[in-house]
Amino acid sequence: MRATNGQTGWPVWRIQEANAICKAVEDVLPAIPNIENLTANGSMFLPALGLMLQKVLPISEATTDEQKKPRLFSLIRTPSLKWHHIHINHKTLSIITSQKYPRNTYREQVEVFHCVFYLYTFGYISVNDIVNDREIKLNCTAQSDGHGITLQFVRRKATSGNTKALLQLDDFNLAEAGEYFHPITVDPGRNEVFTAAVGFNNVNHETRSCSKGERANFAGYTRRSTYLKKLKERKVITSIESSLPSPKVVSKEAYIV
Repeated sequence: MRATNGQTGWPVWRIQEANAICKAVEDVLPAIPNIENLTANGSMFLPALGLMLQKVLPISEATTDEQKKPRLFSLIRTPSLKWHHIHINHKTLSIITSQKYPRNTYREQVEVFHCVFYLYTFGYISVNDIVNDREIKLNCTAQSDGHGITLQFVRRKATSGNTKALLQLDDFNLAEAGEYFHPITVDPGRNEVFTAAVGFNNVNHETRSCSKGERANFAGYTRRSTYLKKLKERKVITSIESSLPSPKVVSKEAYIV
């Protein structure tokens, strides 16, 4: 019972079926998959993946319960009209351009980007100008869609000595705070837009945070998605995308129009 490691509540016929699939896949596997051979020649595992998909596809089509359906996968790139981007960090860039593999120091990461990209247009003559910049820092990552590339520059964190609070506790008296303000303590360590703890007394506290839906509305994602949906409908793109065949098949007849 290789599929269940000897411990299962499956019926005998299900165990035999699973073991038969595992045996068929083992027969067509050229080697045990690992990082090295997947990186060197991942296409040699396509016959085994195709056999797995061929075995699972009928089970998926015969299952009516969506929660019990086995997950299918695509053997080819999924056709789409969306704009695809790739992320390139300093390690990937050094491998692509045959440079010395950088360590985790900021200077060596900057040197990789400085050797490839023309950063003089940003006012940086040398690597020292980028490293010694006290306000702007090169975030050693890039995004590309195959036609253009985007470099990211971020503002450095202010040091504790240069930060000054705009408002102090003694700027408000108790009467002003009670009449005009409702003080709320905000925790900047959260990953939501904001998380506030409101204390009405010494025992009961309320925690308020921004939901994902509110964050999408604040950032304009919902409005942008609605605009793109209407634009696709006017340009008849929605019907084209919906008529694209599923790539999660092994039969070429599915792509014959």
